[in-house]
Amino acid sequence: MRWQPERHKHTFAILIGITSLIPILLVGHLITRYGQPVPWADEWDDSQIIAINTAQGDLSFGDLLRQYNDSRTFFSHVITAI
Repeated sequence: MRWQPERHKHTFAILIGITSLIPILLVGHLITRYGQPVPWADEWDDSQIIAINTAQGDLSFGDLLRQYNDSRTFFSHVITAI
């Protein structure tokens, strides 16, 4: 019986595809097992201000574009405001 590489290409591709899913599944498992569903420590600071301003009706576009830790987290602020 001779080795026929054409015959095993499909099997090898499937094996590589399944093997490449292992890290993704492992990270997903770790996130679901140990992940925290709420902000932690200093992650509350900026979201708290956005939530309070939204509840009081004082939220402005400048609040959404506010700088926090050398970055502008616009989309995070929008999600908090919703």
